[in-house]
Amino acid sequence: MADTLHCSTERVFPLSELINQKTQGNPFFITQFLTALHHDGYVTFDCDRGYWTCDLAQVKMLALTDDVVAFMAIQLQKLPYETQQLLALAACVGNQFDLETLAIISEQAATEAANALWKALQTGLILPTNQVYKFFQATELLNPDEAVNPTYRFLHDRVQQAAYSLIPDSQKQATHFKIGQRLQQNLSPQESSNRLFDIVNQLNFGVGLLDNRAEQQQLAQLNLLAGQRAKAATAYATAVKYLSTGRELLGSDGWQDAYALTLAVCEVAAEAAYLATDFEQAEQFAEVVIQQAKTLQDQINIYVTQIHSNIAQVKLLEAIQIATVKLALIDPSLHLPENPTPSDFEQLLAKTQANLANRPILDLLHLPEMEDSNSLAAMRILASVAPSAYFAFPQLLPLIAMTMVNLSIKYGNTSSSAFGYAMYGFILCGVVDDIESGYQFGQLAIGLVDKFDARDVKAKALLITGYFIKHWKDSLIDSLTWLPRAYQVGLESGDLGFAGYSAAFYCYSSIFSDKELEPLEREVAAYDEAIA
Repeated sequence: MADTLHCSTERVFPLSELINQKTQGNPFFITQFLTALHHDGYVTFDCDRGYWTCDLAQVKMLALTDDVVAFMAIQLQKLPYETQQLLALAACVGNQFDLETLAIISEQAATEAANALWKALQTGLILPTNQVYKFFQATELLNPDEAVNPTYRFLHDRVQQAAYSLIPDSQKQATHFKIGQRLQQNLSPQESSNRLFDIVNQLNFGVGLLDNRAEQQQLAQLNLLAGQRAKAATAYATAVKYLSTGRELLGSDGWQDAYALTLAVCEVAAEAAYLATDFEQAEQFAEVVIQQAKTLQDQINIYVTQIHSNIAQVKLLEAIQIATVKLALIDPSLHLPENPTPSDFEQLLAKTQANLANRPILDLLHLPEMEDSNSLAAMRILASVAPSAYFAFPQLLPLIAMTMVNLSIKYGNTSSSAFGYAMYGFILCGVVDDIESGYQFGQLAIGLVDKFDARDVKAKALLITGYFIKHWKDSLIDSLTWLPRAYQVGLESGDLGFAGYSAAFYCYSSIFSDKELEPLEREVAAYDEAIA
């Protein structure tokens, strides 16, 4: 205070003590409090005497709040009414906002909104993030052919909170909902898609206001889209929130009047919850689907999620149990033996080789696309459970791989076929000692991933080909380059299991390469932290 008012600490001490009492030493609050005292004429500069003065007796008599948000709300109420209204809407949008959005949600022209904001800009309660705002204060600078959209931010989060407090609590839900509706109605389809989260976040405030079934289902659909997009961006906890809101909107009646939408919401919610490591909630969503789904086909996505969830919890035998039971339900001929014997392996190997019938391996790339629904379901389950078999029941892995190859030869290729071909190549190299054929199956797997743009199995195909196949013919250094790629693809696609395997196998193999150990130690530490 002495520095600000250019006087001795002794002289300013009484005012400093009062301000400290009111502001609890909060630097932002101190600045705003002192500015308000000056604005209201309690702190003035005496030009004749050449120093600042303060009528301390009057200041002490003021009914001053020590709540910074309440104090800022009082300061905001000194602004013109239209400025207050606009700032309240801006606070609903966030700490940062743009003029175009503000104009839409306030239902006025951009120039009107800019003029209303001008007083808040002058007082410093909001700040421009660029110089574009000047176009709306100097008309001679405005080029009508140039689209400008100034962006602003609140001076402080306490200012935003104060602006938000200008909206009565009883009107907050309706205000947010109207903002969402106005954005929906005034943005183009492309703009709406780009701002999906903004729109859904606003509309979700009004969930309790909706009693029209069609509107509830429409908002549930938007929450499904937002949940899917958040999941794709690896924001799993956020995805669960959107999908839980969608489930709440649909209610138990959703299984009767919006079956497909309710099924999709619960399926994606279970997957997002598992990816967020909320295994209990994932299982709750899964049980709802299992109870309500009309067909076995409608349950497949949930069974795959349950398998992945069990693997993530290192419940590998439980994952295998789910897979074997569901495969038998899909097609009894796909039954996997509980205790595989060498005879089971030999019989299935002979069948697989007969099905290939000496055809060129790489020609399998041109098989038609798989359409049989039972086979598609079986392929997904087999692909999901293979990691469990590798670690917990290795005798089963060759049978899973060859079953996938045989289904692909008979019914055509799907994205999961790439995983099956890669595993079969691994078995040919490491068990059957047919390195040339195994190497070609690795090439086939990668080719099929590219053909289908199959991001769901790309990490799997890259890992198995790079770690289990390539080194039989290529250098270890060349093989190693595939594993960081598999790791990155796994992170991007949500295949966290194979991202982790790729990182671990890369670190392990690197020890046997020509890498210098000190840089490698740092690299291993980074992967170790990521896996954890």
